[in-house]
Amino acid sequence: MVWENDQLVREQKINVPALNERFIAVLDEPLMIDAGKTLKVGIKIANYPAEELPLIYSNSMKYIDGVSNLYSEDNGETWSTLVKAFENSESPEDGFGSWQISANVTDTPETDNINEFSDEYFAYTIYRDGEIINTQMIYAMQGRYIETENLKDGGYQVRATYFLGGVSPLSETVQHEGSGVNTVNNDCPVAVYPNPVADVLCIEGEYESAILYDINGVEVARLNGEKQLNVTSLPAGIYMLSVRTAEESYTAKISVTK
Repeated sequence: MVWENDQLVREQKINVPALNERFIAVLDEPLMIDAGKTLKVGIKIANYPAEELPLIYSNSMKYIDGVSNLYSEDNGETWSTLVKAFENSESPEDGFGSWQISANVTDTPETDNINEFSDEYFAYTIYRDGEIINTQMIYAMQGRYIETENLKDGGYQVRATYFLGGVSPLSETVQHEGSGVNTVNNDCPVAVYPNPVADVLCIEGEYESAILYDINGVEVARLNGEKQLNVTSLPAGIYMLSVRTAEESYTAKISVTK
């Protein structure tokens, strides 16, 4: 479906091979674009199993609110966003993401080679002992994934999903054996407060290092024994604090508010 200035100008039925499979659809007739009008391109999905998620999105801070995360439940009469859909949930950060929908714009109406596939991947999935452990696909630019459960060991594999369709074979297994990562709780020798935090996060107890990551796994702050961390410059959202003591490593989910 294509809208110009919120007016539907093209609707074409397509055959999708399977739910959550990448595909390319070529319009039966080219559509001339008016550069002075706002263009929306979307996919209308119907008749799918109730237990299935009909369309995937990448969970990432790289989304553009009101552009890459729009959806409509009334054929484009009104629009909402993934952020609004999750804002009152227990995990509002689940709404930080973008639909994996793109439109091919060309200088001429010809569609030669439009079905060629790229080997550039846009997201990946992580497996532990053969089971998927991430709840959303992880954006390709996110170089780190933090697993917060208390795990002692496991075999890890990665599978990439490509921009224009298909997935890679599972990677070779990387076996992790170690002391595991513990949650900051009553058994932890380090206390972290307040949480949620708006200005200064306090860390009490002896520790070697503390690293704060955003939901994309990007390091945003690092401490080496200091007792306070000023978070006023950070955007509101969910962060992961990794604390290393002489004996163990611990993690805490930190909510930064404004």
